[in-house]
Amino acid sequence: MPKLPKDDLVIRCAYLFYKERLNIKGVAERLDISRFKVSRYLKEAEDAGIVEVRFNIPDLQYQSLAMDIEEIFPVKRVVIVPVSADMSSEDVRRSVGHKGTEILKEFLNDLSIGVTWGRTIADMVQDLPEREVQCTSIAELTGGFGMISPKISTSSLAPLLAQKTNALCYQMHGPILSSNVTIAQSLLSDNSIVRTLNVSRKCDVAIFGMTPLNKNALLYRSDLITEQDIEYLKGKGVLGTILGRFFNASGEEVETPFKDQAVSISWNNFLNIPERMALIGGVEKAKCIRSLMKAGIMTTVIMDSITAKAVLEETDSKGSENEL
Repeated sequence: MPKLPKDDLVIRCAYLFYKERLNIKGVAERLDISRFKVSRYLKEAEDAGIVEVRFNIPDLQYQSLAMDIEEIFPVKRVVIVPVSADMSSEDVRRSVGHKGTEILKEFLNDLSIGVTWGRTIADMVQDLPEREVQCTSIAELTGGFGMISPKISTSSLAPLLAQKTNALCYQMHGPILSSNVTIAQSLLSDNSIVRTLNVSRKCDVAIFGMTPLNKNALLYRSDLITEQDIEYLKGKGVLGTILGRFFNASGEEVETPFKDQAVSISWNNFLNIPERMALIGGVEKAKCIRSLMKAGIMTTVIMDSITAKAVLEETDSKGSENEL
């Protein structure tokens, strides 16, 4: 049977695919051409303006931004929360925390979760409805230090999350950063903390936050490190902190005296947890986020849209695709 002219085939491919809703195989059989040609003709139809593909999705730009970041960095998934420049930092944190709740609901049941404390994570835990997620255990990944806010203590988050997910709770009763190595080693040998550490290193999921090294950091505001400590750590190349541990621009834990004072899961054991989900809000954290993503520290990162744009802008300005 003689074939139609190519221009006619291009138009018919587009009509059958977009208007009649046939799949590529169906179009190929209808027109008696190969599926390869159907795909090629559909592309030509778009390029020639015969058809226009439109997405009526308000958040499409954020999905595109997320996929751009995923393509550059070794991170499984990036979730971007739309925010506006006139929102307060508290509202940004709450928005990121709420998205964390939505992602948490998508997890399989009967998982074990390791969690740190922080204001954004507190928003996530408080926002999570009772019994929508079922876990086997909730384990603290670090010690605490007192109050996250006037209403929330660091020691209250894991029990609240355990209560809401019908899980056993394992806590690490001690400061996240002890005043000296001797105290830290004594705490880390305590039976209850040993048990929590054993559970935490076997977790399926870790949920954590991150803080740049500055005077706004909770470690500083809680008098666990001093202004002189901050200057010392910056001199060692420290950018920020997770798990009470300090990291540099390469996303590596920095060797300092504070390393042995941390009452928390070790850096290597943390990286052995299969899913490591970070909740981060605030454009001042862009450089830290970039460093941690470049090193593969996060498997999932949830962040606000302004911060995500800053991460990508800094990446573009430094040609990070070549760095990686």
